[in-house]
Amino acid sequence: MGLMQHAFRILRGRRGLALVLALSSIGLDSCSNPVKPIVTAASAAVQEATLAIGNAVNALGDQSASWQDVLKQLESGLSADAKSLIDNDVQGIVTRTVDQAGVEFRCDVSFVNQQVANDLLALKAKLLGQAPPVAQPQVCQGPEFVDLSKTLTTATFYGYNFDLKFPFEVRVVHVNGSETIVPASFVNIPTAYALSVTLAGLGLGPDTPSMTLYWNGKPLQSIGILTPQVPPPVCDTKVVEPNRAEVGTIGPFFPPRVNNGGDKDFDGHGPRIQVGAQISNTATQVSARLYMDARETQKDFTEVQGYSTWTVVFTADPGYVIDTVSTPTSVFPPAYVDNHNGTTVQPFRLATGAGGLVNTFLIVGDQDGDDVGRASVAAMFNHLSIVERKSGGCVSAQMLSKAIAAGKVSPALASAVAGKLAASRALIQAAGVKAGP
Repeated sequence: MGLMQHAFRILRGRRGLALVLALSSIGLDSCSNPVKPIVTAASAAVQEATLAIGNAVNALGDQSASWQDVLKQLESGLSADAKSLIDNDVQGIVTRTVDQAGVEFRCDVSFVNQQVANDLLALKAKLLGQAPPVAQPQVCQGPEFVDLSKTLTTATFYGYNFDLKFPFEVRVVHVNGSETIVPASFVNIPTAYALSVTLAGLGLGPDTPSMTLYWNGKPLQSIGILTPQVPPPVCDTKVVEPNRAEVGTIGPFFPPRVNNGGDKDFDGHGPRIQVGAQISNTATQVSARLYMDARETQKDFTEVQGYSTWTVVFTADPGYVIDTVSTPTSVFPPAYVDNHNGTTVQPFRLATGAGGLVNTFLIVGDQDGDDVGRASVAAMFNHLSIVERKSGGCVSAQMLSKAIAAGKVSPALASAVAGKLAASRALIQAAGVKAGP
């Protein structure tokens, strides 16, 4: 087999791509060297695949988008070489997500879209030779209760990245506020979206109104425990004042250079820029991070790309936990081509509106001279919509309201807590925060 044929064969796998790129880095670039066109083909396939991934991430930002359709479209428009680079990974994302039947009804569909987008951006980083952003478990606000009037064997927390075997811990909360750690053998992680707890032997009853999932010692989410004919204590609820939920401006963030052979200058060739922002929360804190990808539109395709580190932007009051965050959790506006050609004096202001996560992105693309280390993004966030509740031995009013609306609570129990829930809903509606049914 000739060298050209052999190189094209190994190019089909990711190891082959790494080998070809490695060969290019040691100077095998003379006109007579047959590896050079292989390197060009590999580089073109990577560029095509990463561009398509960026478009898919942008499409997933639409809350009405179907992640299944977005992934199908992602692969259907690729050349054979580009498709071969990402096909196994995309199929892994599909398998990891479609196996979670019914999760979309517990976690908001936009939540699932965001997690698929995160998986795609990690894949993009891998293609560009960068370390992917550190994965963290996420939880959704889906209603889930343990109803002791029914014969139940397990209770389930819902979220994402549970299959990465993080140091989880589950604790049963008592009315007096004390907690009992559930034995590790009672905790099972069947899918990326779920963590289940075996209930038999935990001694659940009127003294145990909730169960809390911890990660690295931080509370992530609680689920209520309903006891037949014994009204659970309902947590006092309050809406966070806008001035306490103001994030302000985060950044600028200077994404790292992609090692693709480019120099440090966009040289007036765009770049094509995609930016984004995300928030994530535990039971006590909300954090935010920024994303930027800026790539020169002509050879030598200088590029910077990456996520910023998480920045804590809100911490719950002492004695309270975060009950709901109804602000959209991510925004990835459509990519655009920077046409300032080195004339930018002030950052370009990309407005995304007052109703979402970010009001305005402040973007620096092409400038005079080198751009790597100077291209950046900052974001002016809108204030967050947050509801807090008392921590400890009580049940979330919002989650209990959702359970009643879904018909998961007996009429007698619903009647017993109706007054407390009505007061909670009135408080939240008066503040204009979307939370609960």
